[in-house]
Amino acid sequence: MSPPAMLAVIEAVSAADPAVGWYIANSLPTCLAVAALAEKERAQLFAEPDRNFGYSGAQVGQAIPTEGGYRVSGQWPVVSGCEDAKWCGLSGIVMEGNTPRLSNGYPDSRLFFTRTADLEIVPTWKDAAAMRGTGSNQVRVYDVFVPEGLAYTSAKPLLIDRPLFRLPSVLMFAPMGAAVACGVLSTALESAVEALSAKVSTFSGQILREQAPG
Repeated sequence: MSPPAMLAVIEAVSAADPAVGWYIANSLPTCLAVAALAEKERAQLFAEPDRNFGYSGAQVGQAIPTEGGYRVSGQWPVVSGCEDAKWCGLSGIVMEGNTPRLSNGYPDSRLFFTRTADLEIVPTWKDAAAMRGTGSNQVRVYDVFVPEGLAYTSAKPLLIDRPLFRLPSVLMFAPMGAAVACGVLSTALESAVEALSAKVSTFSGQILREQAPG
């Protein structure tokens, strides 16, 4: 769908349940990244009917190149969606020895698609209601093999070349948090109006909305 439609959906869902709205937004980076993955890898990621993903953009993982892919290790403090997704997209840096490998003068950062079954989920946020709602927890992984075909980088050419996938990532991702917030605020405003419309003054005994100004 178009970005405006996407944002409208996230806002509407967030108005009903902010955790679900955030979860939808959290799955989008993976959904957009697959435009640069081959059909075989796309089929793996979208095999589940729910098609929801865990995700962390924190580049705290390290990947060691090996034949056919990478050995990935790291610890991500918050991975939304990791509780019930079959796959997680985890950001990390490709290493050469003890230093990052460079690509066009910058560290070679990638999004590594990893089966949730290969991860260790640490329930660090079990006492935080909002974090429980989004299935967010700490995730650890040690020396897990990720094939080259499941290691996304923006340097890879688009295999699904549509205008949607050509948009800069910041243009896609930055408004999503605002859409969640707008949904939450709309419900908060409706709730406040409903509560105030029936609120009675402790001084006059009148409903506030029926009192004269001043």
